Amino acid sequence: MAESNSKNYSIFAVILGTACLVMGYFLYSTFWANYSLAQDEYTQAQANNNRLTHALASVQTFLNNYDRQKQNVGVTNLTLPDQNPDLANFLNSLSDLAGQSGVALTNIQLEPQSLEQLAAPANSIQVQNITLGASGVYLSLKDFMLRLEGHLRLIDVLHVTVTASGNEVLQYQIKLRTYYQK
Repeated sequence: MAESNSKNYSIFAVILGTACLVMGYFLYSTFWANYSLAQDEYTQAQANNNRLTHALASVQTFLNNYDRQKQNVGVTNLTLPDQNPDLANFLNSLSDLAGQSGVALTNIQLEPQSLEQLAAPANSIQVQNITLGASGVYLSLKDFMLRLEGHLRLIDVLHVTVTASGNEVLQYQIKLRTYYQK
């Protein structure tokens, strides 16, 4: 009887071992494909997460820089006024600069806006051309030009015509350009 028990246990162990191998094979074949697919999706999700984290950090850096630049808006608006050329203040400023340099301004003419400028879209950069006469000695004109260059408002000197009148005082015809946002 002891022999039959050990035979029964051996047969039972073989059947149990075979059953475990068959179940293991079926589990492996059905779940391994799903596991591999899930592992690939997990790897892709990690890569996307890293990319999105990097993008979020980039956006946060941009927003921080934007917030730091908000304080420069006032200075920028003085450099490039918005909605109108603010010519009254600009011409007053030109007159002050000329007076500080010893140059007398005369005959200030503003070039009228073209139809293209009037129809320009919002937030576009517009130009205002100004022609003015001036008189003074050469060193005064040089000082005036240096003051224009250092002025807060963007100013381009397009053309200067010099006429001598016999004494040290020279007559100048100056064409300037300034800018504003529409």
